[in-house]
Amino acid sequence: MPDEFDLAYEQYMANMTSEEAQKELLEAFVLYVLALRKFNKIANAHIVDSAGNITDGRTVIIKLSAPDVVANINAILENNPSLLGSWQSVALADILGRSLIEEKRFVPIDSITFQQGLFNKIDNG
Repeated sequence: MPDEFDLAYEQYMANMTSEEAQKELLEAFVLYVLALRKFNKIANAHIVDSAGNITDGRTVIIKLSAPDVVANINAILENNPSLLGSWQSVALADILGRSLIEEKRFVPIDSITFQQGLFNKIDNG
């Protein structure tokens, strides 16, 4: 998944300003997180594909909250936290259990706290 973020970011850079690309990436990231929250049944299921391979939804969450993915998001927000819309900030703050901005400064997202917050939301609704 981190390679997908890097690839998407590079492709946007070719066709957008850096700020436009970063804003699009942040929106996609937050929408993806919100979609995961809505799939709480899947997170607790074993999914079998046509080849018989079994995947559980928790594996997806672990990939989403990988340190390199979260580091990419932090880098964007550290440079320009205003790219994050208010509803996006609220959604992430709800998962993290804290505000992303304290004393007008961005507080980086910790990947472990983020992962625990996602699992907590999934497990407890």
